[in-house]
Amino acid sequence: MSTELQRHKLLHRIDEISNTLSPPDSELEIEASNAVEINLQPLQKDDLCHIQFSSGSTRHPLGVVISQKALMANASSVGQHGLCVRTGDRVASWLPFYHDMGLIGFMIIPIATQMSIDYIYTDGFARRPLSWLDIISRNKCTLAFSPTFGYEICTRRAARQSGIKLDLSSWRAAGIGGEMVQPDVMRNFTEAFEKYGFRGEAFVPSYGLAEATLAFSFTPLDTGVLTDHVDRDLLVENHIAKQVDPNDESCSVREFALCGVPLPGYKLEIRGEDDDVLGDRLIGSVYIQAPSLMDSYDKDEGATQAVLDKENGWLNTGDMGYTIDSHVVITGRAKDLIIVNGRNVWPQDLEWHVENEVDHIKPRDTAAFSIRSDDKTEQAVILIQCRTHDKDTQDQIIQNAKAVIFRNAGIACDIVLIPAGSLPFTTSGKLSRNLSRKNYEKGIIQPIRENQ
Repeated sequence: MSTELQRHKLLHRIDEISNTLSPPDSELEIEASNAVEINLQPLQKDDLCHIQFSSGSTRHPLGVVISQKALMANASSVGQHGLCVRTGDRVASWLPFYHDMGLIGFMIIPIATQMSIDYIYTDGFARRPLSWLDIISRNKCTLAFSPTFGYEICTRRAARQSGIKLDLSSWRAAGIGGEMVQPDVMRNFTEAFEKYGFRGEAFVPSYGLAEATLAFSFTPLDTGVLTDHVDRDLLVENHIAKQVDPNDESCSVREFALCGVPLPGYKLEIRGEDDDVLGDRLIGSVYIQAPSLMDSYDKDEGATQAVLDKENGWLNTGDMGYTIDSHVVITGRAKDLIIVNGRNVWPQDLEWHVENEVDHIKPRDTAAFSIRSDDKTEQAVILIQCRTHDKDTQDQIIQNAKAVIFRNAGIACDIVLIPAGSLPFTTSGKLSRNLSRKNYEKGIIQPIRENQ
């Protein structure tokens, strides 16, 4: 049955039910009223469950059509195998319900597995991030997930706050998902909160996407953040993730977090440009096959056909990555890749270096992308939210950022200082580099200062 026909039948049934009911005038009328006979039909496995939207970090958000069987397949796998839900587990969440991690991960899955949940408002977490940890502490919660930035702002707030009283020893699975996992952030969080009983082994990096309902892979429990150190030059120039000693000074080293192994019944392939399946440590496009894949994009058959092979059941995720002994490592979004003079550069690398090595720049203050210059070549650009009005300091930020990028990536990059609060983020908290580029090119984002 088509999605449009399912929607029409559902709306028609709602109208039928609504027409049999009239709002009561009082509680007494409710008590005196007779039950309305309605012939409710159980949903079938192929029926439409809901439509959830992709994050829109690299394009306009698309409606992802999820069936009943896809939802329950993912809920079952996450509960039984990803998190190994136990009697007595309790969840704490600040994630919004309009995002798949909040809706599926922290409403539907807890309901399906009969877990108690403690919620706080998303904007409440933004104002008081340690309130999330306080709920975990007071109610002895065992499961809680967040994108990387959630752990980061908790660490920053703890560094500025005294008199913290927490007991995080009950937290057995601290999930990470929704964006790239940054190992340094996890190490800093562990260092800040291990004195309150938090264990670094509790971290559970994962990989998922709206098109797979929610989750695809999980790091085995009680192993923490596993990382891989690779030669950055080979990664960029030859698409090979050659393992190196992290202290090797003879090469430039890049650290990636492993995002776990596919759930049972879920399959992964890394494919090259010719659609051939690549071996371990070779960079390519991430394709997945799973019982929880979407049916389609809502009202967009073209977009569906571009990524979903319905005959064979494979989905092109749009991500780039590689494998290590069945573990998946995500290196970035294919559409975000910056290509300058034939050299592949990941935008998050440029952003991380500037945010970590240039004074006066905070995490999530940068956005890197490429634009086509007048001579038709690609030019790397990085927007930096600037909070100082001092001209000398602004000059120093620009010069230091240019030097950091050239030293680490070997490319020249246009540095553009912009007002704080200018960068756009998706509903799930991801930086939208695509919209950042469009807003910059259209003049919606106005520079404070540019290359000198």
